Amino acid sequence: ALAMTAHLDMSDSTPVSAPFASKKGRKLLPLRMRNQELLRKRFDTLLRLPETKITPRTRLLRVRRLILNEGLPDETPEESSGEVVDSGMCTLRGRVYKLLLRMKADEVNAQEYIDLVERGPSVSAEQIGFDIPRTCSEPGFYNRASKDKMTRLLNAFVHSVGGSYVQGMNQLCAPFLFEMPEIEAFFCYRKFITGQLPRYVQSGVKTGFAGVLDGLELLDAVIETLDPELHRFLMSKKLVTSKMYAFPAVCTLMAIYKPFSEVLRLWDFLLAFGVHLNVLAAASQFILLREQIMSAKDLSTFLTVRSMPPIDSELIISVMTRLVLQLPDSLYEQLVRHPLHPIRPS
Repeated sequence: ALAMTAHLDMSDSTPVSAPFASKKGRKLLPLRMRNQELLRKRFDTLLRLPETKITPRTRLLRVRRLILNEGLPDETPEESSGEVVDSGMCTLRGRVYKLLLRMKADEVNAQEYIDLVERGPSVSAEQIGFDIPRTCSEPGFYNRASKDKMTRLLNAFVHSVGGSYVQGMNQLCAPFLFEMPEIEAFFCYRKFITGQLPRYVQSGVKTGFAGVLDGLELLDAVIETLDPELHRFLMSKKLVTSKMYAFPAVCTLMAIYKPFSEVLRLWDFLLAFGVHLNVLAAASQFILLREQIMSAKDLSTFLTVRSMPPIDSELIISVMTRLVLQLPDSLYEQLVRHPLHPIRPS
């Protein structure tokens, strides 16, 4: 049984929604179905049902509910090897992401992408080339999200929007290239960035990373509200600020962490219920690590991306769904706003 609260909205009337919480206060989300084939079939059936039998809103709500209660099934061997994407098809996760982004068939224009790629290197080509090799160090990662594909996609994006590349955009495009053919990945990525995270990729002296900086300010407020002791400890360390230890997490929607398989499961949740929850995901991770943080001999080193332990998406999500209920309405409203709008009047 799932209970609605002021913060827990499954309606399709708003672009971002928060998660459900259990009436029984479960500490962990339910384990994924043992029968992965059955779970895959349930997702596949929802995605394939014609609109004569299910409305777009109902399909979206049922997929969100299934993501919350069960999560996506494990990848098939053909998906994990890259064979599915190489054959020109999306993985199941890729198909789900397209639904969550409300992508329409006519939004994918192969000729438009080809024209953008043929324009060659963008004004940000040098920085893109520098960052791509640092996207992920896990073995086999670039077999599915190749450096060539990422280079083309990011330069095409810069041409498309008429802006410039900023740090973190390489990590933000990786999940799409991992799960979709290159052309579909580009259009999903563009819609995702321009529609849901525009303030995260702003450049310029005054506006650079405006959404990320607001997110970091909100992260401090969330930790202060939910774990005052941890907040006081971090504030007492004058050289340790959220801009130093949490910038990579917030900037990339946690995609900077390992393992990438857990990043994808966390992204399943964020795309289903709202990227504003990225800040709460980061806060949950640091709260989960509070004992190690408070006992670390070299705190600055411990909080670096390289030193952080592997993330556990199921645990992070379970903490998020409980902590979100403890946030004041005003703070939650700022979380919802920050990827799209300033958190306070200018």
